[in-house]
Amino acid sequence: MGINNSPERVAIHMFSKDFVPSYNADNGRTVNMIRTEKFLFNVGDPINTVLGAVLPPVGPIGPLQRIEIIRMVGHGNSGVFYFPGMQNVSLIAPEWQNLKKFCNPNARLEIHGCGIASQTSVSKEYADNRKLGLADTIPGTFNGSPNGLGLRYLRKAASSFGLPVTGAIDIQVVQQNDWNYEHDTVTVFPDGHFRYDSNETRGMTDAQLERSAQLEGNRINKELNEKRKYPEARLHLGELIRNYPRTPAADWARERLKANFAPLAPMQPD
Repeated sequence: MGINNSPERVAIHMFSKDFVPSYNADNGRTVNMIRTEKFLFNVGDPINTVLGAVLPPVGPIGPLQRIEIIRMVGHGNSGVFYFPGMQNVSLIAPEWQNLKKFCNPNARLEIHGCGIASQTSVSKEYADNRKLGLADTIPGTFNGSPNGLGLRYLRKAASSFGLPVTGAIDIQVVQQNDWNYEHDTVTVFPDGHFRYDSNETRGMTDAQLERSAQLEGNRINKELNEKRKYPEARLHLGELIRNYPRTPAADWARERLKANFAPLAPMQPD
C-alpha cells in the first residue's frame, strides 16, 4: 500500500484575552472536524509574537500542515477590531502574509467581532466598545460604498492575508463552540471584490446564489405577480433583494418594484 503524503488539514482559532472563557471552552475539532489549534493573545501583542506562536520553529503549524480556516475572536466596531496586528485599517500588519504559504488554496479568514463590516458604528454614543452589552448597541449598516469603514477594513485585511475575509455587519454573540454569524456578513476577496450574504446565502457559491435567486424570482412571478397579488409580491421581492443583492434576479426585482408592477414591454424581433 502507498503512503499518503498529503499535508494535514488544520484550523486555527485565535482569541483576544477579552474572551478567556470562550478560549477555555473552545473545542474546535468538533466544529471543524479537523485538528484545530487555539491561541490566546493580548490585544497589544506584537505581530511577531502572534506569528511566532503559530508558525515554525516554535508553533504547531509547519510544512506538513495546511491551514484551512482561521478564526479570530475579539471586540470590534465599524472598521475596528481589538486584536494584535488588526486594530484598524492603518494597523493591519503586512506580516500576516507569512501565513499564506501554510494555507490551502481554499483557506479563509473569519473575523468574529461586532460590526466589523458596518460602515457606521454599532455602539451607542459613549459606550465602551470592549464592554458592549445588547442595550449599548444599534444595528449596523452597509450599502457597498467603497469609502465605508467596514469595507475598507476588510479589503485591507484580504489583501494583507491573501485570503477571503468575512466580517459581520451587526453585533455578534460569542457562544461555546458556535461559530455562526448573527445576521448579515460581507466577504471580501484578495482582488477587492466582495459579496454580501444573509444567513440564508452564507456558504453558497456564486453560481448557487444566482440559481437560487432565479428560482425564487420565478416563484414570485408565477405565484404572485401573474395573479396580481402585488402587496404580497412587493414583500417577497424585497426579501429576494435582501437575500441575493448582487444577482441578476435582484436587479429584475428592483426593476419590478421601480415600475410598480407595470406590464413588461413586449419582446421585439432582432
